[in-house]
Amino acid sequence: MIDVLRHRAIAVLWMSMVFAVWCCGATRLMAQEERQQSETLFQWFKGWREYMLTSDMDSGCIAIPKQPWLVSLNFDIGGYLTGFRIPDMEIGDGTAVFRSTLCNRASVGAYYRGWGLSFGRSIIDGDASQFTFTSYGQTLGIDINYQHGTTMHCTITYRDDERTPISKETLGAEAGSASVLNINAYYVFNSRRFSYSAALGQSSMQMCDAGSFFLGLTYYASTLDISGSHLSNYLLSDRCDISTRQIALGVGYGYNHVSPDKRFLLHGSAMPMFMMPVYNSFHMTPLVNGVAEWNDEAQAYYNARYADMNDYTSHPQPSILMVLRAAVYWNITPVLVAGVTSLLTAYPSLSLDRFSSFGLQWSAFAYLGYRL
Repeated sequence: MIDVLRHRAIAVLWMSMVFAVWCCGATRLMAQEERQQSETLFQWFKGWREYMLTSDMDSGCIAIPKQPWLVSLNFDIGGYLTGFRIPDMEIGDGTAVFRSTLCNRASVGAYYRGWGLSFGRSIIDGDASQFTFTSYGQTLGIDINYQHGTTMHCTITYRDDERTPISKETLGAEAGSASVLNINAYYVFNSRRFSYSAALGQSSMQMCDAGSFFLGLTYYASTLDISGSHLSNYLLSDRCDISTRQIALGVGYGYNHVSPDKRFLLHGSAMPMFMMPVYNSFHMTPLVNGVAEWNDEAQAYYNARYADMNDYTSHPQPSILMVLRAAVYWNITPVLVAGVTSLLTAYPSLSLDRFSSFGLQWSAFAYLGYRL
């Protein structure tokens, strides 16, 4: 009986050892296959990106850096402005303009052949932040820019029926916050000689002066929370936030100027766009509804303001959106690059006869990058 148990134990031990060896081999084989699949996928992506950058490219005007990666330290300054024209029952109308404080954000970024991410936080205001994703190709490209700030200043101007200013109030920092999302896509017609990505993302290098018309598509979204602000009190509202969503399509022109030694580049482009609001909304709650101070006159005033804003959000009007870009970069060495890119997006009043809005977002992005 003891011999039988001994033989069974030995058999189980050998089977366990064989199974362990098989598991190790299978695991190693699966890891090797996964690694090979990952390498194959990366090689495909690498080849696809290089094709997107070099397809139908004039090598005399555009060059691709040997180093595919660019890592950078960035410093971004920018601001946001939005305004509202509010019809008034007695003295004409009022215009409220909100301006963000100057945002100073330090960020880091990593880019591979025009694909990249950067994220930054404000140096002064810790709640202010920005996020950017880029995908710049030779013919097609897109960038996604998000900004959030929590400190706003407000100026309110009252005008009479002839639009003559009769009083003006400039207020300090408001208990408001603003969030702006700006998505820009482009198609370059002269991608053979003109490189938009050279100016915006340095995934390629412009070697000669060239310009091009391009087609652009922009999505612009902003949300302003002014709960507790002076404008909110003007509307007799305890809570108030206003959101706008617009899509714009247009044709623009850009030009790259290159220095004789090919190390400096200056870029400028402008794109007027036709903008169609797709969504406007507001939320407003009465400031003192249900207490003694809320009389019939206050109720009528609140109802009028509510009707003005409801009319604005229910009947959005087409308008014009302007996107302006400027950039400069300097190839200090073959692997060290420095530059500044700037973006300005602006739209005028969406309506002239009822509650209307206008806005402007701008940023200047300085960076020092290293290719590897």
